[in-house]
Formats: sequence, C-alpha cells, structure tokens
Amino acid sequence: MAKKSKKITFSFGKDANEMLERKLIKNFIVYGKLTSTEKKIKFLKKIIEKIVINAKKNTQATRNQIGKKIADKKVEALLFEYIVPALKEKKTGFVRAVKLNIRQSDGSKISRLEWTLPVVIKKKQEVKEKKLVKKTIKKKTVKKGTDKKVKSVK
Repeated sequence: MAKKSKKITFSFGKDANEMLERKLIKNFIVYGKLTSTEKKIKFLKKIIEKIVINAKKNTQATRNQIGKKIADKKVEALLFEYIVPALKEKKTGFVRAVKLNIRQSDGSKISRLEWTLPVVIKKKQEVKEKKLVKKTIKKKTVKKGTDKKVKSVK
C-alpha cells in the first residue's frame, strides 16, 4: 500500500509554487540570508542542501539540474564562483534555520535561513567600479561635445 509523503506544499497552484521556489532560491543565494515564514524556510532548506551537494559534484548533469531549479545564469555563476569554494570542506549542513519572533500583524512564525560558514560575495564592489568607469566615460564625452558646439558658434 502506497503511503503519503510528508512534503511541504503551498496552496497557490503548481506554477505559482514553482515561481515561489525559484524566487526564494535566487534571493537566498544572492543575499546570503533570508527571513520568511517558518514553512517557507523549512521548504527552502531541503532544496538549498540538494543544490549545494549537486554543485560540489560539478558535472554537466548536475549543472543542468541546478539550471532547472534556479533558471538564472547570473545566480548560477555566483553559486559556482563564490559559494561552492567557501563550502568545500563540509559534506552536509550548509544552511541553518534560526527561529525568530512571531509577526505582530498576523501571528505567523518567522525564521531566518543562513549559511553555516561565512560566504563572501564580491559582486557589490565590482558593480560600483563599473558604475564609476561609466560615469567618467560619460563626463568625457559630454565635455568633448560641448567644445565642438562652442567652436561652431564662433
């Protein structure tokens, strides 16, 4: 006789549940921690553990499986570039769920999901440097354009 499995499910519908899963995974990988309801954190913890275990194997088949779950190339690159090297020494237990207070507005239980080891993503510094380079290029082109206009008027 087949027995029911104890999966954590949401009553939003199949497509909405898949999108919720993708958004939770993406936000957790990008920011390194996530605060949400206890049910969503428990659901996400299992998925993140499987994703990191597959990412550590780093074969084409596991990359394809991760690509289906994440569906964002930039987030995949963050996973393989920064997170997997930081968690290489561990075999399991990559994330932990910390229970927080109860939300005042609706009384739901709140938890936070975070990495057990420190994971540093250097993306913010690179973005700031690129913005500075773009600003300096724009200023130079504006100055050159104004000089030409002044000469043509005289």
